[in-house]
This record gives sequence, C-alpha cells and structure tokens, in this order.
Amino acid sequence: MEEPDQWSMFDRIVCITVDPESTRVRALRQNLARVRMHRMELFVVARSTQVENVGPDESIVNLSTICKHIDTVGPFALDLMGHHLRIARQMYDSGAQNIIVLEDDACFDLVTTARQLPDITDWLSSHDWDIFNFGAIGFPYPFFVPVGKHVAIVKEPLLAHSYALSRAGMKKLLRFHEKTPTPHHIDKFFTLAFPRYHAANPPCCFQTTRPALFRQALLLVPARMRHLLKKQTFKQFCVSYYYTTQISTACIIILATSLIFVLLKRTTRRLVTYARGF
Repeated sequence: MEEPDQWSMFDRIVCITVDPESTRVRALRQNLARVRMHRMELFVVARSTQVENVGPDESIVNLSTICKHIDTVGPFALDLMGHHLRIARQMYDSGAQNIIVLEDDACFDLVTTARQLPDITDWLSSHDWDIFNFGAIGFPYPFFVPVGKHVAIVKEPLLAHSYALSRAGMKKLLRFHEKTPTPHHIDKFFTLAFPRYHAANPPCCFQTTRPALFRQALLLVPARMRHLLKKQTFKQFCVSYYYTTQISTACIIILATSLIFVLLKRTTRRLVTYARGF
C-alpha cells in the first residue's frame, strides 16, 4: 500500500543550487527521501562573484551589527536575495498555491520532522499564513509564541534555508520588494516583509554547513566560549540555543510572575490595613 504524501499541500518544492551534481545536492536528495519528500526540482543559478556570504569587507564591527545585518550585504547576499525572489515570481506566475524553497545545504532532522509534520501541515491547511520557516532561529530575540502544536510566531528570526510560502505570501513578498528594493540578506528581508512570521517550534530543518556570518560572529565571542562552539555542528548549536533560550525565557516569566504576585499581595494587604483605619 502506497504511503500518503505528507507534503501534498505544497505544489512545488524547489532547491537553489549552483551545481546539480554536487555532493550537497546528492546528500539533500537522500535526506528528503528519508522524510518522504520526493518532488524536489532544482533551480540552478550562476555562481556568485563572491564565494561566501561575508559582507562587503572582511571586518565586522560588533555582534549587534551581524544580528541586524547592517553593512554586511555583499555580492553573495545580493545574488542570493535575487534567487529567492525569482523563485517567488516564477512560482506565483505559474499559479502555485503553496511552495517550499530549500537551499542545497538544508537537512531535515528525521525524528523531529516525523513527529511535527502532520501537526504543521494540519495547521497550515486550516489557517491563513504567509511564510513558514522549518528552521528559523530566534536570534537575537529568542521568543517563540505558540499559535498551534509545533507552530509559533517568531520575531525577526535568522536563516532562510528551508521555508514555505503561501500564494498570499508570494504576492506580499513581491509587492514589498517593489516598494522596498533596498538590498538585504534574504532572511532579514523576510522579517521586514512578513510581520507575522510563522516557524516550526522547535526547528526541524538545519544546515550541513555553518553560515558565514555565524562563523564571523564566533570571532567576537570570548575565546573559551568560541572553543566550545567550534566543537559543535551548526545543528547542535541551533538545538542547544533553542532549548537554552526557551528554558531561560520560561524561568524569567515565572520569576516575573512571582514578583508581580508578591507585589500585588503586599499592595492588597496595605490597602486592607488602610481601609480598616477608617
């Protein structure tokens, strides 16, 4: 008996690559086969004049600059942004309703994807949405606001190696680009175009290579922390960062709630004491 296609709600699944015969593409095909995604088509692009996404020069002022993607839009980023926008235009003009766009170093986690995918597709099928990122990282704002099982709204996330666009999302993205043609890193551009940005919670798709700006960010952290981070794969970093920030956020909320409760209790006692004095 043939297994149902859990990705059937997506008309087109497109992968951006410069070399259709590369080891990256072969590894991605194997990974997608294991999550039962069998309809990937390649969007072959010319190699950028800049080898890596490291900005217009080799120096980055501070970590905040990297997080905000300020002054780091070099030829590679411009080319990549153009590739993503051309896919959105072609898919929209073809009449596609929902699409998935992958970069060729994407890699779905088998266990997490199998557990989350039915809930994600059920939610996407029954709600209005523009963009859904399978591998977003909430950085520097680590807040995932749950709106469904394994679905959350995240503020200004990084990474755009694995995401879905609805037809409404494609239209909104293309219109936004017409009004705001300023060059950006594509993940930053998405956060500007989509105020309500949906993502997998937790992330279920990662990258087999470390993004260049992430490697630059490592140069700005303390040496001991840098040594520990370099031992991790990018997937391990993303997973540990996600759970660390979620636990920390939960602790802060609990502490803040407790403090508010204590203050309200003290205020109530004072008001009662004051009222009894009359």
